[in-house]
Formats: sequence, structure tokens, C-alpha cells
Amino acid sequence: MRKMRTIYFIVPVYKVEKYLRRCGDSVLKQTYAPGRLILVDDGSPDGCPEICDEYANENPNIDVIHKQNGGQADARNAGLDFVFEAADMEDYITFLDSDDFLRPDYAKRMVELCETYGCDMAQCAYEKGSGDRFSDRAEKPRIEVATCEDALLGYTLKSINMLKLYKARLLKDVRYPKGVTNEEEFTTYRAAYNGDRIVFTNEKLYYYYQRDGSIMDVLAKKLKNNPHRFDWLDAYKERIEFLTKEGKP
Repeated sequence: MRKMRTIYFIVPVYKVEKYLRRCGDSVLKQTYAPGRLILVDDGSPDGCPEICDEYANENPNIDVIHKQNGGQADARNAGLDFVFEAADMEDYITFLDSDDFLRPDYAKRMVELCETYGCDMAQCAYEKGSGDRFSDRAEKPRIEVATCEDALLGYTLKSINMLKLYKARLLKDVRYPKGVTNEEEFTTYRAAYNGDRIVFTNEKLYYYYQRDGSIMDVLAKKLKNNPHRFDWLDAYKERIEFLTKEGKP
């Protein structure tokens, strides 16, 4: 019998007490097991630290990290450091923003895709809005498999914002840069480089919640004078330099 691999859900938490339980509940309601929820309290000044502790006290599969505020990238790194103290390299890791939520079959479906197609990484589409549940609209599932090299070189172009499930070994030596926005632009290609194959699905298994005051909302409103507005360009330059160094065209 094939061993059921653990999925580690890393959730940075900061000033989201209104939404945190919805996010946490969506992880606890996953139809796939085993799973562990890692709540990283990034020095949140509201009621989030207490909510995190409440969750951990009620469920042995939840761990809480309390740390000084360092931003989302720093919180993700703290979660990764914690996970790698116990994770098997063939386990899975996914990141979830604390105001977003998942379909109950997110984990089951993503692992199923990885195992069916022999992939180290999976990406799904998302629904974007300001509701509390997924819509009833459904598209015909479409699956695409590519080598990570083809995806890296742009032969297969997919949105960087699609939610990702990683084999843990892909992230072992990858950490998110502090002080930038769109931190995944700086890291996804490095994780993919450590893998062999990646699978994409157009299934909307992730709900991207739009709210006033979110990181992306603030950036959009202040884009003109925001010092981070060109972070994506720095990430693109780093990617070119990385691939050139590794001998990729």
C-alpha cells in the first residue's frame, strides 16, 4: 500500500481576525488526511494570536508559531524552518493566505494529480471575489503536464498566482526574500528547478478573497509612488541570471 504523504499548510497570520477562522476551517475540512496546519502569527496586534492558540489547543494537527512582525515572506520562512524539522522530503507543502480559503477537496485533488502524472508540483486555478463560498459554476477539468524546464523557459506559461502544491524537497533550500512584494516571483522558479515535472489544472480549488486593506489592495491603490512597484522586474532579472548560470538558454 502506498504511504499517505502529509500535507503541511503554512498560513502567515497578520491582522485577519475577521477571516482567520474561515481560512483555518477550510483546512480542517479537507477530505485528504494526513495534514498539518502551521499558523504563523507574524506579531499580529489584533485577536489573531489568541485565535491561533485556540485552534492549536483544540486540534493536535495544528501548530502555532508566534514571532515578531517581519512581513509575509519572513512568516513563510519561519513556517518552512518549522516544517523541515519533521517533514519527509516526499511530503507536501502549500501556502495559504489567511483571508483566503480552500475547497474541501483541494488537497485530495492536488495530491491525486501529482501521483497520477508523476509530478513534483501541482498548480490549480482560483476563484476571485468577496464572497464566503465558492460559486456553483464549474468548468470542464483541463489538465496539462510539462517538464519543469519547459515551464521555466516559458514554453508553458501559467499564472504565478495559481495556488501551488510542492513536494517538500523542492523547497528545502528555498527561502523567500524579505522586504519585497510578490515574493513568489523570486522563488517559484527555484523550486521548480529542483523538480522534474509539473501538472496544471484549471479547476478552481482556491478562493482568493478580495478585501480593502489587503496587501495587494494597498499596493494597487499606491502603485504610482510605491517603492516596491518594480519588484517584479528585479525578480525577472534574478530568474534570468539564475537560469543563465545553470546553463539554460
